[in-house]
Amino acid sequence: MLKDEEYESRNHLIQWWDQAVTEELEKVNHKLDSALRHGQLACNHALESIRETIQLMQGEIETLKERLLAKEVEIDRLRALLSTW
Repeated sequence: MLKDEEYESRNHLIQWWDQAVTEELEKVNHKLDSALRHGQLACNHALESIRETIQLMQGEIETLKERLLAKEVEIDRLRALLSTW
């Protein structure tokens, strides 16, 4: 049977352990939340950069289509000219 002093000492040790574990878990939770926020911000930044790149590429594609169409018209004109020779 435990004496009162041993019981209090054991109870104190359990309370200390619970407090220490709780504090460590809170630190881990805080670090995890911070990492998730940082990761989400980095992900949002990356997505925005990708969107901007896609918009630029779409503009370049449209320009290339217009230039290709002009070249095709010129090729057709030259073919017609050559066919008359």
